[in-house]
Amino acid sequence: MTTHLQWHQAIPLCERANQPWAIATVLGVRGSTPRDAGTKMVITATETYDTVGGGKLEWLIINKARELFGTGKPEQHTEQLVLGQNTQQCCGGAVTLLLETFIPAKNTLHIFGAGHVAHALLKIVGELDLRVHWIDNRPEQFPSVLPINTQSHVYPNPVQHIEIMQPQAMALVLTHDHSLDYQLCTALLDRGDCRYIGLIGSRTKSLRFKKRLQSDAFSTDAINALNCPVGLDSVPGKQPMEVAVSIAGQIIQQLYCLPEPATKKNNRVSWQQLVDELAE
Repeated sequence: MTTHLQWHQAIPLCERANQPWAIATVLGVRGSTPRDAGTKMVITATETYDTVGGGKLEWLIINKARELFGTGKPEQHTEQLVLGQNTQQCCGGAVTLLLETFIPAKNTLHIFGAGHVAHALLKIVGELDLRVHWIDNRPEQFPSVLPINTQSHVYPNPVQHIEIMQPQAMALVLTHDHSLDYQLCTALLDRGDCRYIGLIGSRTKSLRFKKRLQSDAFSTDAINALNCPVGLDSVPGKQPMEVAVSIAGQIIQQLYCLPEPATKKNNRVSWQQLVDELAE
């Protein structure tokens, strides 16, 4: 299906759709051709935007782009077509085209809460190879312009968003409401398929939440899967950007599957360690 948007208008739509897309560029022409050098079109799995000439020429390029989507990785590919010989078009010229495919990020991060730390964090994760979903129940909390990899969601109850999350997603609970934090944590743990769950808060908050989770019959493994306080111990500070850097560091570790360096002070202790500490 061809739409009436120009190619440059289509790119932001393709980025936000989180689906593979390609841009075809006429690099050079010889003789009579339907479009000039520099002409572009955008191709997705179901739609095209703008045109590089129509006819069988365009049909071949669209199908080649969709074939390249199947590799699952970004590709660059050139095609040299003699219009009479390769496409049965009567222009008589020849065209060289460049196909560049763009594949969406495989990793997804869901950020619950749009407070100061989340705003600072978006300045970092908005530059990473991530698909970011930002969730809150206060629409006025979101900035008017978001990073290209980020989509905002407004729900009366942000717990609703957990139902549509894909398996192996990463989640950060950064809301302004401890009661909502607990609802989100239990719903995320109930899924049982999150790659990572981080909760902002103090060591005391961690102890209280994990004790409550035990009372609500969550297993030890499930309780220990909750990273609270979230972030790297090696990054100190309480300013929003300092906390955001700490959290972003832990997210990057998850992306690269790196272990956290051992430190003298490790806030992410096990549930049993917290119980023992409380008993002392």
